[in-house]
Amino acid sequence: MVRQLTKKRKDGQPYVRPAEIESALKVALGEDLPTLLKRSAIRESKQEGYLPSEVLVHVIRNSMRSGDDRARDALVAALFERCMAILCATIRTSRRFDAQQLRNEVLGQFGERLAADQRPGGNERLDFYEVRFNRAFKALRVNALTAEGVYADRFEPLPSSCDEEPEAHSPEIDSELEPPSDPFAHAEIAEHLDLIDALPPDEREAFALRYVYGYEIESVNPEETTVASLCKVTGRTVHNRINSALRRCPRLKEIAR
Repeated sequence: MVRQLTKKRKDGQPYVRPAEIESALKVALGEDLPTLLKRSAIRESKQEGYLPSEVLVHVIRNSMRSGDDRARDALVAALFERCMAILCATIRTSRRFDAQQLRNEVLGQFGERLAADQRPGGNERLDFYEVRFNRAFKALRVNALTAEGVYADRFEPLPSSCDEEPEAHSPEIDSELEPPSDPFAHAEIAEHLDLIDALPPDEREAFALRYVYGYEIESVNPEETTVASLCKVTGRTVHNRINSALRRCPRLKEIAR
C-alpha cells in the first residue's frame, strides 16, 4: 500500500499526488532494485519504463524507513545525477559567483532534506517532492540564486521553509513551467541559454517553450498543453516567432533540430 502524504497546504488540505504518480508508485513498489535502477537511468519521460522523480523520491524514502542502505545509496545516486544535470544548465557559469559551488550547495541542501527524513517523525517537507518534484527542486535553486542577487529582478524571495514555486514576474527562460521532461537535455542546451535570453520577449518565449521545455507547437487535441496554448496565439504565429529567432541568431539552429 502506498504511504499517504501528511504535509498540508496553507488551507489545511493535505498534499495529494497526481493520479499518474500514484499509479506509477504502485508499479514501482513491486519491483526489485536492479529494475528500479534500470528505469531510473532512462532519461526521456516519454520512453517506456521511465521512472518519474516523484516516484524515485518515494522509493528512496521507503528504503530509508526499512533500513535498506544498499538500495538507498544506489537510488540516491541516480536521483542526484538527474538533479546535477538540471543544475548544470540552470545555474550557469558567471563572473558574479562560483556556479559549481552554488550547484553543490543546492544539491547539498536537498541531500540534507533526504537525510532528515530518516530521523524520528520523518520530514514532511519531502512530501511536496512526491507531488511536484521539479517545482520543489526549483524552489531550492531559486532561493540559492536569489541569495546571490541573480534573480532579484525576476522572482519574489522565498522563505527558507517554503516548498512552493516562486511567482515569475516576466516570461523568462526560467519561468513557472516545469523543466524539460529529459533533464539531461539541459547539458546540450545550457551553452545557448544566453543567446535565447537575448531574444525579444515573444521570440524568446516561443523558442524556449519549444526547444528548452519541449512542448509541441500545436495539437489537434484541445486539452493538450502546447506552445500555442501557453502563448495564447495560433500555431502559425509560433512558427513565425521561432523562424524569426533563428534568422536573428543562426547559432540557435544547433538545438532547433
